[in-house]
Amino acid sequence: MKQLLKTYFGYDEFRPLQEEVVEGFVVGLTRLLSFLRRQESTATI
Repeated sequence: MKQLLKTYFGYDEFRPLQEEVVEGFVVGLTRLLSFLRRQESTATI
């Protein structure tokens, strides 16, 4: 995460609690995409 922060935004460190918020968002997004993929693979046409 910190490498992406440095590469794209030029910062070395997150602000307090910012990293936890970003990680929580990424985990939630990953779960949502996983759920949608499972729904897509079980759908019948």
